[in-house]
Amino acid sequence: MSDANVLKALVLEDEWVTRNYLVKLIEGTGRAQVIGAVASLDEAREAMSDSSIDVVFVDVQLAATGDARTGLDLIRAMAGGPHAPMFVLATASTDHGLEAFNLGVADYILKPYTEERIDHCLKRLLERRPARSPKPRPAV
Repeated sequence: MSDANVLKALVLEDEWVTRNYLVKLIEGTGRAQVIGAVASLDEAREAMSDSSIDVVFVDVQLAATGDARTGLDLIRAMAGGPHAPMFVLATASTDHGLEAFNLGVADYILKPYTEERIDHCLKRLLERRPARSPKPRPAV
């Protein structure tokens, strides 16, 4: 796939085993390149300062970091901004569906993740992503 057909992804998941597995599944599709995998909201915000991120996979509960905030707090703060990426809630709980969709999340995937579900999610996100403007060619 060309760069135009590959999403740049960030993963926010506090459990390293789950984070690494999700990264493996995302990259295994060939539809996305994970450019960051972080455990906390602060790390996610810092990584998101790179405006080239197309999608952020966000866990809701971030208990392993000792942070009282949730992944939904990140989405509330960032969604709808002029350069906001798409958000995918990647969680074990079905309790947040209504709020997530009210916040405009692009998808909601439940643990345990499967290759098929991640591939389907990324395929839909590629279809929804706004077209990128072509990079200007250098003058010769």
